[in-house]
Amino acid sequence: MAPRVGLRYEFNPNLQVYANLSRSVEPPHPWSMIWGSPFTFPVNSGPATQKALKRAGLNMADIDFIELNEAFAAQALPVLKDLKVLDKMNEKVNLHGGAIALGHPFGCSGARISGTLLNVMKQNGGTFGLSTMCIGLGQGISTVFERV
Repeated sequence: MAPRVGLRYEFNPNLQVYANLSRSVEPPHPWSMIWGSPFTFPVNSGPATQKALKRAGLNMADIDFIELNEAFAAQALPVLKDLKVLDKMNEKVNLHGGAIALGHPFGCSGARISGTLLNVMKQNGGTFGLSTMCIGLGQGISTVFERV
């Protein structure tokens, strides 16, 4: 939303998409999407996360909370292992439950996990949050948010 629209309707921002301001060879997007093999799409959110963190100038230790969309029950564990947060699952990952508990609304999962992440960050504090999910046909997407 444009800042002038927010001011007009008196919206108070709670979360913003975080971006590294440096202009590198890659576009300076605060999100990252990758294309991999359709056979590995359940775990492609791991490489997308690493790329998004690099673009934001952060690492996993900087991330306070994670919303990981679980397309399948077994899909989350290898991604969390790849991101080295298996030992912090109870404190950082899907604190309100994931897609298995809350639902996986096709076409709306990104909005659902981003909204849940906003609520978790408002309730628990923290500065940076990550939403990430795999997408069919070999895609993975991750977004880094900053609480304002």
